[in-house]
Amino acid sequence: MRPNRMTRIRTLVLRTLADIVHDWLLWGVSDQPLDASAFAPLSGGLTNQNYRLTVAGGTYVLRIAAENGHALGLDRMVEYQVHQHMARAGLVPAVLYHDPQERYWLRHYQVGEHLSPSSVDHLTLCALAQVFQRVHAQPVLPDLPRLRVIDKAAQYWAMIQARVAQCGSVEDMRVWQALASQCQQQIQRMLLPSTPLVICHLDPIADNWLHTEQGWQLLDWEYAAAAHPLLDLASLSLYLNLSSDQQQTLCHAYGVDDSANWCKAQSTMRYLHHLWYGAQGLWTLAHTKQSLLHWLQRPQQPV
Repeated sequence: MRPNRMTRIRTLVLRTLADIVHDWLLWGVSDQPLDASAFAPLSGGLTNQNYRLTVAGGTYVLRIAAENGHALGLDRMVEYQVHQHMARAGLVPAVLYHDPQERYWLRHYQVGEHLSPSSVDHLTLCALAQVFQRVHAQPVLPDLPRLRVIDKAAQYWAMIQARVAQCGSVEDMRVWQALASQCQQQIQRMLLPSTPLVICHLDPIADNWLHTEQGWQLLDWEYAAAAHPLLDLASLSLYLNLSSDQQQTLCHAYGVDDSANWCKAQSTMRYLHHLWYGAQGLWTLAHTKQSLLHWLQRPQQPV
């Protein structure tokens, strides 16, 4: 991340925290004023800023939304609606306060442990598959957008090419444009069937899983969309770096046996994964290009 962007993010967060302290008593959550000691940063997450907020009578999670959500194609109102939809199903804690400007929200703090990729066993994979079954069984919200992989990738490509324009030559831009065209043509040939479409989380990284007394919860629904259910399973496989045997366990526990579409789902999520890291600036342009070229050469090779 570039220093000027880091400074801009810190400034935005500090201003938002100041607004929260000023408006806190208007939220109706507590009658106790806030001060700096109430905030404790929480680890995890690569875009949003999260804090544990402790006041008399309760402990909460405060999330400040990332500044580049629009560029990433995120719709905070849709995310809020999906989260509350899942809360009504008992799958997540409900949001207690939602900023009308969509800068932050508040929910109860849940005591639990996040998923550890190094300690995922057979029982854990079965439990996570069951959570996905419950998630995918929820009615699809009328306004929930469908994941259109080509369009989502195009958003990320635009962000990557903006990075290239800042530090590359005209020839570099031509190379990247050619690579984008090749990759978009390749992914077009591997799109999954249009049905079934279910509510998918699409970002089930380890930090978004929390094991509580009530079982596993899947948090942070900012990338949620109507999509093929295999994309959620493939995302989990990618983020946890599951072995072939573990992938079989996950799919069997969920109740799917479709090797052709499973390979397509894995390839699709690897593609979006590479683009997202490049778009966010979390990977160098050189590493992003190398990863995409490798994907382009062997797009359906399992993770």
